[in-house]
Amino acid sequence: MLSGSKIHLRLLEKEDISILFKLHNEKKVKKYNIIVDNIDSKVSLRKALSIVNEENALIGFITYKEREYYSRIYSIGITIGSEYWGRRYGLDSIRTLLRYLFKKLNARKVELYVASHNIRAISCYKKCGFIEESIKRNFIYVDGESIDIIIMGIIRERYNSYLKCEDGKYI
Repeated sequence: MLSGSKIHLRLLEKEDISILFKLHNEKKVKKYNIIVDNIDSKVSLRKALSIVNEENALIGFITYKEREYYSRIYSIGITIGSEYWGRRYGLDSIRTLLRYLFKKLNARKVELYVASHNIRAISCYKKCGFIEESIKRNFIYVDGESIDIIIMGIIRERYNSYLKCEDGKYI
């Protein structure tokens, strides 16, 4: 189990699957839940962790996987049920996973894809030290709409400098 200040990340349990499926399929959540895998030819499974809040409620999940052919570069994703938005659970979950990836798995870089209209997530990722690296225009088509995808990343050196920061501001 990995612990943050507001959440715990733990391995998925069988009982979690139906709850997470329900969270993932909420109308508000689906609007932003864009799953994009990198273009590596080999398929590797994402590792998924359940996000549990301070009241021991299962509120979402976070995933990560090492990119094929690129040692110690990880791709991440997160989904949190809409009733838990705005409580900084995403921020704490991302920071907790980053600590694990950089400190325990010796990551060189962590990256993610986010829909350009997901302003709340983009803001959260920036607070965690991610920067926008590129945009894939009209990358996916959802519900009759072309959506741009922003690729964001954080390298080890930037992460280490953020250890001295709170919310992206030096303390």
